[in-house]
Amino acid sequence: MTREPHDPDSSGVNRRQALKRMAAVGGAVWVAPALQTINMAHAKAGSPLEVCFSVKIEQDFTCESPGPEGQGFECIVPVIGGDGCSHVSVISTNNGEDWQIDLGACRFIEGAVKSGGGKGSCCPINVPSGTTGVISIARCATGPHGMLQDISNIQITICCDS
Repeated sequence: MTREPHDPDSSGVNRRQALKRMAAVGGAVWVAPALQTINMAHAKAGSPLEVCFSVKIEQDFTCESPGPEGQGFECIVPVIGGDGCSHVSVISTNNGEDWQIDLGACRFIEGAVKSGGGKGSCCPINVPSGTTGVISIARCATGPHGMLQDISNIQITICCDS
């Protein structure tokens, strides 16, 4: 088999170039559906039948949802929209130490403990994702020399069946 010499001035595409171009186009077509935008309220959910909320609970048992820009949450990136406070209840704050929160039928997704007041630190909550019912949230070592500090507030994201 003899090869035809390649003419740099020709506008033709050889077989190798054509195969490379087809592979690139095929890959782009295959990836495009995965790049669709999704609603943040369902981004952390396990199914489209779940609705997710973020809540912040203070020591005095007050509960609040994030503002339209996520205001009020320093420790987690909250899910914005909806009122998740009706889905959780504080059982005990044990004077700022270990808290007990009842999630009802909702599932814990993620969360953090804020300790030490206004300029305090944030620590992730050590509860497995998907846990339901009552969760225990422990203080974390954020003080000087690794000392435990009382919990100022907790910030959690939960998902509930819609």
